[in-house]
Amino acid sequence: MLQKVEQPQWQGNQPHFSFAQFFGGETLANGVIESRFGATMRSFEATFRGKWQGDTFQLHESFLFSDGQTDERVWVLQFNEAGNFFSDCAETVGQGRGIQSRTGCRHQYRFRLPIGALRIVLHIDETYYAFEPGNLLYRARMKKYGLLVGTIFISFRKP
Repeated sequence: MLQKVEQPQWQGNQPHFSFAQFFGGETLANGVIESRFGATMRSFEATFRGKWQGDTFQLHESFLFSDGQTDERVWVLQFNEAGNFFSDCAETVGQGRGIQSRTGCRHQYRFRLPIGALRIVLHIDETYYAFEPGNLLYRARMKKYGLLVGTIFISFRKP
């Protein structure tokens, strides 16, 4: 079950963050995946392409991992009048929920992670930190049965 999504506590003097505005068009990224013990398991490069399709925002993700594996995903986000959103992609279990704040975004969902022939369902808790125009930091904590199984760190930048 998803927990209540609360705004990130880090508040600054920047204007209100807009997820769709930041991810509109092309966004480049580099990241690492750490084990629950802090050891780097994999690194990756990624390209994100976002666009409005009617009243939904679609975010296409393309990943190239350090071991040569690739992955692609398409998120569909539905925003409400307050600017918060519900999210869905092929790998989620139910809908995710996100809330935007002045300096970033918090997004939580349940995700089916493929591990070999299995699909493990994890709770993902993402926080996006906007710290200067065109740059965004990201941290996602992955949990199973409430226990941390890994963390993802990503640096996003506009080309």
